[in-house]
Amino acid sequence: MTRRTIILPFQGTSEFDRSASIPPPGVPVLDSVTPADQANTIVWDDVSGTTNYNVYFNTTGSVTDTDTKLVVGDVTSFVHSGLTNGVTYFYRVQSEGFGGLSGLSNEDSGVPDSFVNQFSLLFDGVNEFVDFGDNHNYERTVQWSFSAWVRPNNLSSRKTIWAKVSNDANVFGWGFYIETSGKFFAQVRSSGTLRSHLSTAAGFSPLTWTHLCITYSGASNMNGFKVYFNGALDSTGASGSLANTLITTDPSRIAVRNTAFNFVGNTEEVSFWGVELDSTEVSEIYNSGLPTDISQHSQFANNDSWYRMGDGDTFPTITDNGNDSVDGTMTNMESGDIDGTVPT
Repeated sequence: MTRRTIILPFQGTSEFDRSASIPPPGVPVLDSVTPADQANTIVWDDVSGTTNYNVYFNTTGSVTDTDTKLVVGDVTSFVHSGLTNGVTYFYRVQSEGFGGLSGLSNEDSGVPDSFVNQFSLLFDGVNEFVDFGDNHNYERTVQWSFSAWVRPNNLSSRKTIWAKVSNDANVFGWGFYIETSGKFFAQVRSSGTLRSHLSTAAGFSPLTWTHLCITYSGASNMNGFKVYFNGALDSTGASGSLANTLITTDPSRIAVRNTAFNFVGNTEEVSFWGVELDSTEVSEIYNSGLPTDISQHSQFANNDSWYRMGDGDTFPTITDNGNDSVDGTMTNMESGDIDGTVPT
């Protein structure tokens, strides 16, 4: 019996052919580059079919695949560390899969900086506040200024920005508030005198960051106040003599007046100054809408207290980065109230 061997045509596909038929993954989208101290964090969108991402960078712009390559693995973010602060680093991202390499993503850049603003404090409007004890004692006869970034969640009722007043019906001392109209409202009272008020023309909007700076000339009169919103001097003035001492032994507090008028929303970069800042110095703090390093301010020698309100802080302590070393305590708050909402 004769055996015959029948050879049939190959119906499948070789491993080589199958690989050749798989297209490369799509081009990733570079979402953000966030600076930190001597580092940038690069974040991009995930691309299906990717087994590895490559990050290319240079310090001149127009990044290509001939620039320095960082192989970062199958992840969608990367911390590029060991950088030089103040130098701009440009990036593009490439996805890699079984089918080969994608094109390069859009380009973005970051400038590492020792000053990084990532956090603010979030207050619930019920009973949360920061307590500084019996400090920030400013008399009616001395120059001083107050600065803060403020983002109210709503304007449903009067809300406290900062107050240091007696805990009784007289409320002797200083109180700074947001009215239901959104306008800024200051109330000042000393023993044996009527309350003196100041109300502004401009003010605050819900869920919007506003930089507030109040300066005082030490003139023992309400016309010694100036109020700035986002670096611009408000048009509303006030008059009324201030007499007797404004100093109380009651605590200085952010976001509440003793136990009333609780603030709901975010506050950050709060500073107290032992000088009447001028318009140029206020603009220096405002910095075109981005919080800046107060330690580099031209009047930092006259800065009393500077609170980052989350950055560099360890719950529940709010560290004073100014010259007086008056730390605050987050009261009735949680570590999660150190919040990632900041002016951008």
